[in-house]
Amino acid sequence: RPQPAMPSGPSASAKGIIEDVLEGDMGKIDARAEELARRINKEQLSASQVRNFYGAFAKIRTERDAAKRLQQLKQHRARLAYLTARAKGSADPLWDVFGPLLRDSRHEHVDAICSFAEAIVAYHKYFEDRGGRAGREARNG
Repeated sequence: RPQPAMPSGPSASAKGIIEDVLEGDMGKIDARAEELARRINKEQLSASQVRNFYGAFAKIRTERDAAKRLQQLKQHRARLAYLTARAKGSADPLWDVFGPLLRDSRHEHVDAICSFAEAIVAYHKYFEDRGGRAGREARNG
């Protein structure tokens, strides 16, 4: 059976997020992480899926060798493709931003990308606990 083609490029909104992350301004990174976390929370991406997504970024932060950090970052794109396929649509907003971001990243972007991913995890937890899936399940028994 034919496999769906991977999207050729990011959406217009993803392009703006990518530009802000690559700029490295922590204020913009924080705002964009909050925006993306709201979207993936609405798509009902689970907390465990978000943590799995972030795990590689946490490991990259501990690596001292710049070339290895960049290599690990770029390798994470394939893991994200797998997560996106398994999530059946709920991880599409992550792929739309991180697919091109990881593919096109350079040494000087690694820390900003890792900070962005970390902030997404934090905001996702925040939104989930305040009315997302966890909040709905708690209210519905």
